[in-house]
Amino acid sequence: MSTPRVTHAEVLKLLAPKRSKFNVDQSEAGKLARTFKGIVYHSAAEASYAAYLELRRKAGDIREWERQVVVKLMVKDRHVCEMQIDFRVREKNGDVRLIDVKGKTTAEWKLKSKLFEAIHGYKITTVKNGVESV
Repeated sequence: MSTPRVTHAEVLKLLAPKRSKFNVDQSEAGKLARTFKGIVYHSAAEASYAAYLELRRKAGDIREWERQVVVKLMVKDRHVCEMQIDFRVREKNGDVRLIDVKGKTTAEWKLKSKLFEAIHGYKITTVKNGVESV
């Protein structure tokens, strides 16, 4: 009786960490890399930005921040869709900024952000590779 042969590619597939459709590591080590203050974020970049916001809050640069804010997009009193924005930040002067941390910008997000801008009159700040842009 012969033993079944396993190819090199099959071994690599078994050893590779499980990844989401957005290529996020779903293993325990991957979750640990995306964790800040006990909360597992969608990406390591998002967790890192949460740590940055917390430092700014403790320093008194901002009043407060919250994560995963759901915004309903309504047109003529009709619910079109919802979008989830990574962070809502209240500045010291009371202004509110909406910030989304992006690794990759999808067509769906581009459409929703344009719809948001048309409805509310201002843009969502995006953070890509640690750089903010409007």
